[in-house]
Amino acid sequence: MKDKFKIAHDNYSSAISNQDYDDSIGELGDLISQDIEVTTCLTLRSHLYSLSGDINQAISDLDRAIELIPNSGSLYYSRGDLHRKDKGYYLSLRDLVEAVRLAQSKGDDDLIDAAEHIFIEIFEKMRSQ
Repeated sequence: MKDKFKIAHDNYSSAISNQDYDDSIGELGDLISQDIEVTTCLTLRSHLYSLSGDINQAISDLDRAIELIPNSGSLYYSRGDLHRKDKGYYLSLRDLVEAVRLAQSKGDDDLIDAAEHIFIEIFEKMRSQ
């Protein structure tokens, strides 16, 4: 089973390089349906959906990943960043606040710093509307 995941991860990397996402999205979907590294596959597939322009599906995959690992600050950060890209600023802020809360409990200063940059960008965009 780990071999299937390694192949899928290698194909994911290749899809990023070649900007050809469909095959890798399908392959990750197959692994998810087989319960192989589900959270990681959802996160990778979310990234590919985002790159292909399907923000709603990318968010949906992160919703599922967060259901599986609700204490992952990085998943909330990623979903918050997708909401920002989709101009869902209030949803983005909600997720980023949760990401920071979780990061503080783990001492993850890098995640806190990354969220701070997005906070500032969102506030500037909201102010200019």
